[in-house]
Amino acid sequence: MTNDSVRFVDDTEAEVSFVIMLPGPIQHPGMHMPSKGYAILEDPTWKVARETYAELVSRIGLALPPLNAYFCSGALGMDNPQFGRWSGS
Repeated sequence: MTNDSVRFVDDTEAEVSFVIMLPGPIQHPGMHMPSKGYAILEDPTWKVARETYAELVSRIGLALPPLNAYFCSGALGMDNPQFGRWSGS
């Protein structure tokens, strides 16, 4: 993956343009998929937004389970308003 550009929406959110590069045989260098998504700052780390991750994995036929009241209500001790975001590297 290569990062093309970052536009800061505010102090804790950024819009990121990137290209996912899939491998291919030597005579066919693979496929490049331009993409756009969001990152959020959870001190001190920038993380991939859940919505962005969900869109990316949907390209290969996967779906994230929906966020529901059980998970977001603190029943699992997850009262952080950013719960549901996936941390990528």
